[in-house]
Amino acid sequence: MGLLIGFTVLKIKKNRKEAVTRSDSDVEAEDFEAPGDVLESETMVTDPATSAQAEVKPKPKKMGHPLRSKLLIAGAILLIISTYIGPFASAVVAGYSTPTTLLSILKTLGQQKVLLALLIGPVLIILGAWFRSQWIVKIGSWVNLIAYGYTFYIIYKNEAETSGFPGMFNNVHLGWNGYLAVGITILILAFGRGRKRRKVEQ
Repeated sequence: MGLLIGFTVLKIKKNRKEAVTRSDSDVEAEDFEAPGDVLESETMVTDPATSAQAEVKPKPKKMGHPLRSKLLIAGAILLIISTYIGPFASAVVAGYSTPTTLLSILKTLGQQKVLLALLIGPVLIILGAWFRSQWIVKIGSWVNLIAYGYTFYIIYKNEAETSGFPGMFNNVHLGWNGYLAVGITILILAFGRGRKRRKVEQ
């Protein structure tokens, strides 16, 4: 009888210890899993407005040609037209007493090859402005300047040979197209310089 009572008492104590250890382990498991549950709840809950903004990507804007490029193209086209149309200059001694075009003047002086140089410069300027290539615009600007400088050198050299050095500037009179060509050449050189763009390091 005493043994039976002692056995039951030991069994009760053992059951109590197991219950206590189980409760402690459950508490530790809950404490350990709680931060994970909180993280999952924080990651799962998202604002629908922010998610919609993240999904919608902005459409790339179509970049047109800037105003400087358009002015360069327009100026180069005017230079090409001025080579064939419009009174460029007049000089009695050279044989073109009435205002005539630059094309006729160069043909009269036997300098048709200069016309090729007068067309190369504007064409390079148009290509450089269209494709936004700064160095092509610069090359075209300098070719155009050199070609027009050589053209005026040919005209005034002829006047110096025919009418003498003192009267070479008195006999040649530029027409409105000649002044227009000079003005456009200066503007193209000014616009063709451009600005250096600094690379933004990301």
